[in-house]
Amino acid sequence: MQAMTYLARREHTAFELKIKLQKKSFSSRCIQNVLDILKEENLLSEVRYALQFIESRQRKNPEGRALMAQRLAAKGVDREAALGALDELYSEEQIIEYVERAYELALRKVGKDKARMVLSKKGFSSYEVRLGLERLF
Repeated sequence: MQAMTYLARREHTAFELKIKLQKKSFSSRCIQNVLDILKEENLLSEVRYALQFIESRQRKNPEGRALMAQRLAAKGVDREAALGALDELYSEEQIIEYVERAYELALRKVGKDKARMVLSKKGFSSYEVRLGLERLF
């Protein structure tokens, strides 16, 4: 089963699997049946995908909730799953850690004068920036 091969490598969204299976010339009906079975067996989980995606991105290059929501939507994660994952991984304490880490990275790249601007470009709201930088200053 081609879908299982893809899932064995990494988590996927239903959207990603559908596109990959279409490229292999599977019928739409067959693809939908496979996706339904995989979801029923909990082998395909949008929430699990979203959690892993967010955690991976935050380790490398922290971003704000708004930008992360856009990234998840672009990957085809359904809205409910995305919101659940965002709620789980964007607690107040985690936001503070993300902002602090992003600020440290920005300081190294662009210096103190432009670091706050970089945080804004990374999707952190003014509230998140204020919250995150409170401990640093």
